[in-house]
Amino acid sequence: MNSNNNTTISSIYEVCIGVPDAISAIQYWQQFGYRIGEIGELTATTAYQLYRVNSPLQTIRLYHQNADHGLIRLMIWQNPTSTGLGVSSMKTKGNRWATTYFWNIVESK
Repeated sequence: MNSNNNTTISSIYEVCIGVPDAISAIQYWQQFGYRIGEIGELTATTAYQLYRVNSPLQTIRLYHQNADHGLIRLMIWQNPTSTGLGVSSMKTKGNRWATTYFWNIVESK
């Protein structure tokens, strides 16, 4: 195989973050140079097939400069299954997590 044709993803392609409000989250990430990319929606049926969550879903991919990995996908569930992790510990065996707490940055303006 020609190494120039290698399409293997060797690092984290994107981090998915569930957010209750897309506008606040977009404003936060724009402060770090991210910009809005593709916006998509899933029906509750399709979201259940993919994520086992019976709720319509809107997603917004955020790009950073010319990066092709390390992207962010905001996920806005119409009917979230819980309030999320908030600022509690995310230490879970077998999972990779990335997070940031941003309310203080947004509110400081």
